[in-house]
Amino acid sequence: MAGQPVQMHRSASELHIYQKFDVGDTLGSGGFSVVYKARELNSGEIVAIKVIDLARYSPSDTTLKREIDILTKARHPNIIQLRSVFFTEKSVFMVMEYAPGGELLARIRKQVRFPERQAAHIIKQLLGAVAYLHTCGVVHRDIKLENILLTSRRSIDVKLADFGLSKCFEHEPLQTMCGSPQYVSPEVLAMAESRHGTVPAKAYTPAVDVWSAGVVLFMLLSGYSPFDDDDDHKVFQKIRRGQCDVDDPIWKRISAPAKDLVAGMLMVNPKKRLTAQQALEHPWLMFWERREATEAEQRAKAAPADTPKPPADAGAPSSKPRGEPRHIHAHSHSGGRAASLEPTPQQTKAKEGEEAQAGNAPKAPTADKAVQQRAEGVNDAEAGQQRAHSKFNG
Repeated sequence: MAGQPVQMHRSASELHIYQKFDVGDTLGSGGFSVVYKARELNSGEIVAIKVIDLARYSPSDTTLKREIDILTKARHPNIIQLRSVFFTEKSVFMVMEYAPGGELLARIRKQVRFPERQAAHIIKQLLGAVAYLHTCGVVHRDIKLENILLTSRRSIDVKLADFGLSKCFEHEPLQTMCGSPQYVSPEVLAMAESRHGTVPAKAYTPAVDVWSAGVVLFMLLSGYSPFDDDDDHKVFQKIRRGQCDVDDPIWKRISAPAKDLVAGMLMVNPKKRLTAQQALEHPWLMFWERREATEAEQRAKAAPADTPKPPADAGAPSSKPRGEPRHIHAHSHSGGRAASLEPTPQQTKAKEGEEAQAGNAPKAPTADKAVQQRAEGVNDAEAGQQRAHSKFNG
């Protein structure tokens, strides 16, 4: 990781901070911090300031230091940038890049779900950030709609934020049970079983981020959570089995390649799950990437030199939402490709959905031979996934 150095102010006062920034509205809050919108007085630049209450951390807790260290080094277009840090006696003020579009959760509440073209654009950027982090030896561990920010109110460009649970995995095992119920992976849930002595303790891998990103993609395409239930215990049971809720008719209108990518990211077995880089190279994402590049080239040729490109459309609302993900505070101490999503051959040929209504419905890309073989390779032992698979075929 490399980039412009983050300014560190080790012995600052709150008065010093308020002399440099005009602090405004609250953007969000959590158990340990509050995020404010602010304006830097010298430059006029709008920033976000995360104020962390040091009293909430024990002397031995290194999570805040870890978050600052990771964000200090991380430089990627789809990761929120840390500008400067002010350390006072009681608080830490992290001055960060401001994302005017707000949380992706708020956008999906309004829009309900996204056409495949837009879902592909968003998940490609998220996977790019995740692949970069994994290459740098960092796992995020809390990927969810609330932690994905939009760069503007009309754009669908995103940035990954909130690295409070992130960790460098190259020198330390990943054994902390943390995350949010709707997004947590089966192997993280297995850590709870190991603590109760029912299974041997085993560290998990960065593949947990791909699982969470797969949940995000599922929600972008369908408008609801794959494992939703009012009872967290039942949610966890569904996650352990990979039992996605795919009975909604919308899945009959989603292309086979899109479902194939979701399936590859929601494999219960992390060893069989796609890596972030493999997911980026999936035919569905490659298809939409090529199409966007071709259309951008055509617009550049057709538009006069002084005509600015139009902003990305946020898309039109569609069906009624099925519910929103709930989240829990992370525990700060201790620590089958989804056969349920496999498409039928008939679905591969039938490309219907939101792109058709918007007038941008190309023929769905055909998955390459390797992807098709994975799609056909259903594991009979994964009964929960088989049940959801039968729903897809119904």
